[in-house]
Amino acid sequence: MEEGEDLKRETLVNSNVKITLEDIHKEVEYWKTWIVCYVLGSNPPQTAIEGYFNRIWGGLEIDKVAQVHRGVFLVTFHTLESRTKVVEDRVQMFDRKSVIVKPWQPEIEMKKEIMENIPVWIRLPGLNVKYWGKQALEKIAGLVGNPLKAYKATTMKERMTFARVLVEVPINKVFPDTIMFDNEHGHIVEQDVKFEWKPILCTKYKYFGHELKECRKYIREETNNTALAREEEAKNGAENTSNGEHKENSTVMNKDATGVEKY
Repeated sequence: MEEGEDLKRETLVNSNVKITLEDIHKEVEYWKTWIVCYVLGSNPPQTAIEGYFNRIWGGLEIDKVAQVHRGVFLVTFHTLESRTKVVEDRVQMFDRKSVIVKPWQPEIEMKKEIMENIPVWIRLPGLNVKYWGKQALEKIAGLVGNPLKAYKATTMKERMTFARVLVEVPINKVFPDTIMFDNEHGHIVEQDVKFEWKPILCTKYKYFGHELKECRKYIREETNNTALAREEEAKNGAENTSNGEHKENSTVMNKDATGVEKY
């Protein structure tokens, strides 16, 4: 059996235990190079997410990747500078879904949080290339959400079928299929918008990635409730049948010798 460091119980003055800052100082210093990560609307296995982290952050000397809850991971780096760079870069995507990156802090909760705003990639198909510059693209994408960055191929003018922009949008917003803006001649231009992923929220359990009608937990609970209701209905039906037979037997016993029922 692999063993860690030896522990011993200190003499207790009373039944209460008081943890001091000195008790946790060493651990707090150790965890400063860690970040908490999870993918909105997805729970990838550790092997998949570890390969993804090594691909995007491999040059920053990842030390360890550990899973703490389903879909929630801790990543540590050899230096605090590397961790700081990852946190400052902020926006990452896994399978077109937002990767939430947070620095570890002593009071942090290791679970997925309810987000109010999340980044998503949008495509603006057929957008005239004269609007692909920074100022025009910020205004046009700003009609959808808060523009964060343009895709490299859009900035370099390499893929001309659509402009691709990362925008931050509220999760409770209606995601438009089209937007309209006034061009430089005062004419209204209608522009199509394609979301690469929409942050659909389960209204009951607050999970991203599916609607309530597609929620496996909700479907399982409804199936169980239906089964219980049928069992209760069958039980009540059996009791009613039994009561009816008992009443019929009582009626027969109340008849007199002439065959006339007594009331």
